[in-house]
Amino acid sequence: MASDKSKDQTPEQLSRVKEIMDRQDWNDLLPRLVRMSLYLLRAKSGGTPTLGSASAGKTAEDYVMDAIIKVYKGERRWDPDKQPNLLFYFMGVLRSQIGHEHQRLES
Repeated sequence: MASDKSKDQTPEQLSRVKEIMDRQDWNDLLPRLVRMSLYLLRAKSGGTPTLGSASAGKTAEDYVMDAIIKVYKGERRWDPDKQPNLLFYFMGVLRSQIGHEHQRLES
């Protein structure tokens, strides 16, 4: 699940996550994640690729890179045994991040 935090993640688990992420084909994965992020941003913002002026112009690429960095640093917990497909995992993270940002801007 994308909302899992790293509180229970051991150094060994984080090391494993980093090793798996280091082996990813990012030339394939990044464009797919950016497209997903753009889709989510447009769905939440009425067709524009950002979530209003309060988002400080945060782009689809920004959301993707934030998600990757958070997982790589252990700020977001990814358990490859529960969700072996990294693309699907990151799609969930993006839905969560963009959804929370949208809710924050709406209130």
